[in-house]
Amino acid sequence: MAVIENVLRPPIRGESGGVHQNVRGLPTGSPAHNVMLNLHLTPLDDVLGAIGGGFYARFGDDFLFAHPEVEVARKASAQIDEVVASLALEIQPRKRRNLWLNGAGRASPAADFLSAQETQFLGAAVTFRGNLRLPPSKSHQLFAELERRLAQTARLAREGPPLSGDDELRLLCEVVAAGFDRHSVFALPHLGALLGEIDDRGHLHDLEQRLARLVLRVARGARSLRALRTIPPSRLREMGLPSLVLLRGRRR
Repeated sequence: MAVIENVLRPPIRGESGGVHQNVRGLPTGSPAHNVMLNLHLTPLDDVLGAIGGGFYARFGDDFLFAHPEVEVARKASAQIDEVVASLALEIQPRKRRNLWLNGAGRASPAADFLSAQETQFLGAAVTFRGNLRLPPSKSHQLFAELERRLAQTARLAREGPPLSGDDELRLLCEVVAAGFDRHSVFALPHLGALLGEIDDRGHLHDLEQRLARLVLRVARGARSLRALRTIPPSRLREMGLPSLVLLRGRRR
């Protein structure tokens, strides 16, 4: 116990020379943080895991409980408050959501549950069917960084010897391919989650369409879907544009 306490609550020497040692809490970012957090919240596992007919998953302080009956879900929500309070913890309101998950996006029949077609867990968006998608915030970061790289590449390429239209497209497709290579130093943000966790094929196809449209927008200034009729994604893949569905399949 002395070793564990020294890891979790190390003495901290202040600027004045005094020594301070926390008596509560866990040092975030330490190697022992997730392990101890998982152990500390096992009472929550005992309560929610014992509810029949539902789904429960947790890692650290990120947990998800789902049940088809609203009264059971409402009771579980109250039990969560009780268990967390008994551990001298509290849940941040902005991170807590009671949702009525449905595929059609219909209005929730319960006023205390918001209607939703997906929810987030461990950095991924979980759909009504149980598939995983990249959350909109992470998709935005990934495509914003990729657009920056493509725009800079196109600008530099146009300052040199003239390139044919196809050669410019090939160059931009190579930039995209480097970004989606998880072994490359140019790997894009959130690529590990995209290729390692996301399993919604429809979502991956949508992202592929966005990639194709982004390349055409940077190369030709085309913003409408009509551009894909002239140069379809299959033609761009022949030029080196990666297929996210195939990349995801290789990881599996």
